[in-house]
Amino acid sequence: MVIDPSYTLSYVTTFIDTKFGIEPEAIKPFEVANLVGNSVVPRRVFRGCTVVIGDRSTTTVLTELEMVDFDVIFCTGWLSSCYANVECRGKTVQFNFPEGSAIEWKGVFASPKGRFISYLKTMKMIAKGILTVESIPVVNMLPHVFTDKLPGLSPKREIDFPTDIVSVTQPIYTPPNRMASA
Repeated sequence: MVIDPSYTLSYVTTFIDTKFGIEPEAIKPFEVANLVGNSVVPRRVFRGCTVVIGDRSTTTVLTELEMVDFDVIFCTGWLSSCYANVECRGKTVQFNFPEGSAIEWKGVFASPKGRFISYLKTMKMIAKGILTVESIPVVNMLPHVFTDKLPGLSPKREIDFPTDIVSVTQPIYTPPNRMASA
């Protein structure tokens, strides 16, 4: 589950939308840009989806979106209908329904799965002879992609990015970001 204040609609992945038991409605296609800049076009919507929070049931409208990273993305409209307060630092959402006690949902920090090593660290380890390109697991898993003898990583290159400056121009002024007073 993701809570994204920038979205105005709530979304559900195509992998779990069949579990609702609700017949989707076709909608006029529109484009949705995701966080990495790709665009996806949703074509169906599920109305009256039940979302259970603790012992409370709420309903929402979920737009079908082809995504693999998340099952559901909830918008702020749904959060406000549940009287929710989001505390980003603690990764918690407190649902303060008018009737009954508050329900708190605590997210978990998702650490990357697998072992990762930085490019700079890899270069240092190869230079010291601690690591060879052939010892990298993906090279052994995909032998048809890599040649028999690998030359190593690409060589260091000096790249020149010239910037032509016209003598009569002024620096670009960007006003500082300021928060409005409460």
